Amino acid sequence: MRRPLHLVLLVALVATSLAAAPAATDTAAPYSTSRPVTTPERPDLADEIVLFATFEDQASAIAGASYTVDGGPMRPMAAIDGAFDETREGVRADVGILAAGTHRLCVYAVDEHGNSSAEDAARSMPIGDEVPRECVDVEVRDRLAPVITAIEQVPGPAAFGEQVVMHVTVDDRGRGDSDVRNARVTIDGEELAPVFGTSDTGPVATILVRLDGFTTPGTHEFCAKARDEAFNSSDWTCATIEITDRIAVGSLTTRSMARPESHLGPGATFTIDASQSPDGSVTGGFTYSEPGIEFAADLPDDAVFEGRDLDHALRATGTGLLHGLVTCDYELTVLDHAGQDDDTDTLFLTVTCDGTTVVDGGEPAQGGDVEVRA
Repeated sequence: MRRPLHLVLLVALVATSLAAAPAATDTAAPYSTSRPVTTPERPDLADEIVLFATFEDQASAIAGASYTVDGGPMRPMAAIDGAFDETREGVRADVGILAAGTHRLCVYAVDEHGNSSAEDAARSMPIGDEVPRECVDVEVRDRLAPVITAIEQVPGPAAFGEQVVMHVTVDDRGRGDSDVRNARVTIDGEELAPVFGTSDTGPVATILVRLDGFTTPGTHEFCAKARDEAFNSSDWTCATIEITDRIAVGSLTTRSMARPESHLGPGATFTIDASQSPDGSVTGGFTYSEPGIEFAADLPDDAVFEGRDLDHALRATGTGLLHGLVTCDYELTVLDHAGQDDDTDTLFLTVTCDGTTVVDGGEPAQGGDVEVRA
């Protein structure tokens, strides 16, 4: 049977057209079927974080996947079934430990034709604070407490009545890396108001605790407990505050004396300018003057403050100059009654020149002006 000529030509034309048509080109990138997830979902500091995602491609097999942390470099992800060879793949990555705070993890995939979801993500801009579909924000919580590394007393030791500043050094580096917030403090078991760090306090800081002058000499227990911005608290750490009753009697003016044989009279002044070292040794000197008598001497190297219960005493013997010319011997005792009214402090001074007693002082009566200072 012979076919009509026009039918033969039509079949040949259709066959030629089909043979010449180019193959369809895949230009669509893989996409994340849902927002990625982490385990644990709300990690604490020091938790190992694992990231999961699922990608799908309409036409081609997925060839690989990667992720970023806070916009950093691409890091590879692995196919959960062991190989990238399907149009739908579950992927995972061991992210590891992240620092405390909020981090954005984003996932991307590429198919066998080189189409990348990362390029699509770069072309699309999220609206406002919207988190892109391929990303997840993970908040890593700091649950590690800071540590108090040092407590220092300035000055140390201090005189009673003198302001003391305690330097509390707090360190959260390598732990939570959170900023230091404040410190709770106690003195002899009594808690004071919390002391806050400065506005630029970082993960390591020294908090200054200013304490009013102590009225009782001796040792006091100072304890501190620090807290960081994540509200983690350190253990209590304690130190000893040393408060001494340093004798330094300035311008002791006596209008009358308890001992009638005293040469001290109205208008007489007696001044000690001395300082005490932590070992008790004293450096300095003293002067005594009244009309017709001027005496000055340096305290000897072995002059020391000696404790008598709450009282302290300076006892010293040596030589000095009368009117700057005559060498005289002296014996000096100053009793400082700690925490008591100044006019209860006691002075004993005997100055002898060539066997003649020039000054023989007893304790001052009411009206004596005794200044106890550091």
